Amino acid sequence: MRAALLVLALIGLFACKPKPAADEAMASDAAAAVGAAWSETPLYRAAAATGSSLRLGLWTRADPACPFMEAESTGVWPRCAEFMVVRPHLLITHVAGYSLQRLMAQSYLLIDGYPRILQVTQGLAESPRLFIYEGLRPLASDAQGLIVRARLWPMTCGGAPASGDPEVSASSSVPDCRMDSQGAVRSMSIATEDRNDATRVFHWVRDEEH
Repeated sequence: MRAALLVLALIGLFACKPKPAADEAMASDAAAAVGAAWSETPLYRAAAATGSSLRLGLWTRADPACPFMEAESTGVWPRCAEFMVVRPHLLITHVAGYSLQRLMAQSYLLIDGYPRILQVTQGLAESPRLFIYEGLRPLASDAQGLIVRARLWPMTCGGAPASGDPEVSASSSVPDCRMDSQGAVRSMSIATEDRNDATRVFHWVRDEEH
């Protein structure tokens, strides 16, 4: 869970305000500091975002240590609640522990494959951008085939994958988790799934609040 929060904090660092060109080095340094899988250029384009999509609306993660009534407005949910609003190609995320008014918006692509991959874009079009990668495994779909429950995990460097697969192991040796190919990202997603919190499961709650 700590690794997940570090990655989300990194997301917030680049989602809250534009960055001058001088901050490009800080972007890569920040990614390296939390061990997040990242790249300076997008490794996936929109054409790779095939397969079932996330259902649009409000999503949250059930946490026994943070009980609340999902039927209530997010405005009265506790600060410990971890949730996100899914819009077309846009995630609006609340990191547990922060003010409910501190929401972070970032564009994303959900890449097809096994497991699925989230490519999240940090920064604005006119500023240096960073691309962060997370793994996603669909667990349930609705009648329209849209994903309504999924496990997400951060792709972070550190520790050899349990599989011993040389192709998977190669991705773990990338300095500072910098990804240079789709194959490296795919291998990292497989290598890191079993190393992360299996309870980090999000589910769709309802359509977006207005």
